Amino acid sequence: MKAEMTFTINDEKNGYPNTKAALQCEDTNCLVTAYRASIMAGFNNIFGRNARKFTNLIVGELYRRNITTYTDIFGERNITKWTY
Repeated sequence: MKAEMTFTINDEKNGYPNTKAALQCEDTNCLVTAYRASIMAGFNNIFGRNARKFTNLIVGELYRRNITTYTDIFGERNITKWTY
C-alpha cells in the first residue's frame, strides 16, 4: 500500500495531505484489508499509537466512499474510528 510510505511526521504536521491523497488512489478492497490489519496493529504496545492514527485515516477514506461495514466469517462488521 503506497499510503504507508507517505505516512510520516512531516505529513502529520501538515494534516496528512500526502497520505490522504495516496489513500484515495487505493482500491476499496485494499483499504478494507488494510483497515483490518491496522486494527490488530493498534493493540501493539510500541507502535499502536501510529497504527491507530493510520487506521483513522483509512476510516476517513472509507467513509468518504460511503463504506461503513465489511463482511467477514462472523458476519457484517461496522467500520469505526479509534477513540484512543
